[in-house]
Amino acid sequence: MSSAVVVVAVDNAAIKSIGSWPWPRDRIAATVDRLRRFGVRAIGIMLPLSEPQTPAALGGLVAEATKSGRKLSGTLKKWATRLDSDGDLARAIDRHGGVVLSADITEGEPVLSAGGSVAIAEFARLKSAKIQKPGFFTFLIAPPTVPELVVTAPLKSFVDVAAGVGVSPDPLSTLWYPAMPLAVRQDDKAYPGFITQLSALARRVAVGDITVTPSSSVRVGKKTTIVAPDLNYHPLPPASGKNAEQVPVISVAKLWEPNFSGRRLKNKTVLIGLTRPDLVARVRGSGGVALAPVEWAAHSVASLLELSHVRVPAAFYGLQRALVAVLALALLLMPRRWHGRTGMIVAGV
Repeated sequence: MSSAVVVVAVDNAAIKSIGSWPWPRDRIAATVDRLRRFGVRAIGIMLPLSEPQTPAALGGLVAEATKSGRKLSGTLKKWATRLDSDGDLARAIDRHGGVVLSADITEGEPVLSAGGSVAIAEFARLKSAKIQKPGFFTFLIAPPTVPELVVTAPLKSFVDVAAGVGVSPDPLSTLWYPAMPLAVRQDDKAYPGFITQLSALARRVAVGDITVTPSSSVRVGKKTTIVAPDLNYHPLPPASGKNAEQVPVISVAKLWEPNFSGRRLKNKTVLIGLTRPDLVARVRGSGGVALAPVEWAAHSVASLLELSHVRVPAAFYGLQRALVAVLALALLLMPRRWHGRTGMIVAGV
């Protein structure tokens, strides 16, 4: 497995060193800044960022104090800046320039707004990928229709400064990852997956250079095309055994140790996420291996960089349908004298 991908974990050591979860977002911002100083190429954040931590009234209080003209207003501004942990994280994301955020998707009906119309504001926060029109007869090999999806996107202040926001399965809604989305379709648009965008940045390709061909493939830049009729990625199971090479996992606490130089992280792709069992449930993926969601995402990114995965041909679903049709036709045309044991043997073969 590629050593170009590393997990920076919120684990037992991190909680013991920094404090109980959830942390103020200025601590996450400090972690992002530290990784930037270590020369990390791309950062993927798989932490809950959909709800604000900064008090909503803070901006109004600062504005009122500024209008008052009192000397105290300058001090209040400094206090407000320190209290604005969401702003700290947004500025850290902007400073790095290569941060991808995770937007959780789950199956279900979208929430209705007060007026009764479907609220699509969450998907509207995400930037859609370029779509290449499929061939004329693609409907013959198209995968089954996907169910309605609901997305939980990060705050707009984070989305606006991130290099990209990619979709990934919501760990609260499923404990089974049969595959990771390379992209999802919604309202005639395609939204790139979290692992797809991270692999693009790792290859020094802008997330805007991801092209989706529905029912066929996803292309990253000009050179890398992943054939995936259902737009899902199926990584091979992680290696097992004492000496098996897996994606390294480093505690957030380790980053702040005085003797940690960060050289091993230079030009790497780093994913930040929860691994402590009481904070996030383990999910099972290919091979039935149970890992934290961030570890599965990291394994998928590393696998994607090496193109080490289960290859599904573009005509997979068409071949399925053809096989059913051929078998049905064979049964229909079977001579009457074969309707006993001979017919069962022939049908079985």
